[in-house]
Amino acid sequence: MDLRSETVLLLAKALSPCYLRVGGTMADFLFFNDTETRVNHSKPSKYATVDMSEYCCERKEKPVNFTMTAELWNQLNEFVEATGWEMIFDLNVLIRKNGHWDPSNAISLLKYSASKGYKITGFELGNGE
Repeated sequence: MDLRSETVLLLAKALSPCYLRVGGTMADFLFFNDTETRVNHSKPSKYATVDMSEYCCERKEKPVNFTMTAELWNQLNEFVEATGWEMIFDLNVLIRKNGHWDPSNAISLLKYSASKGYKITGFELGNGE
């Protein structure tokens, strides 16, 4: 979906006030990288710490790690601002070091968001499903 489409923006504005929750099961396989220029659907090198064996669900195929680029993050934030919506974002709970959550990728996302002046209404650690 083109988040910059005039039609999409017009229809979305009609639903305001509204929350956009970016998350779900796949949030546990999302890595933010502000230096990537395109979405990467392979295992990221810097944050490749997700242990797929701990992932439990009834899916027929295992989810694949993927990278959210700064451009996509910018588009999401521009969309919620333009429509009057608010965003709730799921942080990847499966990024681990020594069995504990590693917040370094979340910190990178927060610092980038702060530098752009983005207002995120809420964050979830894990997908909450």
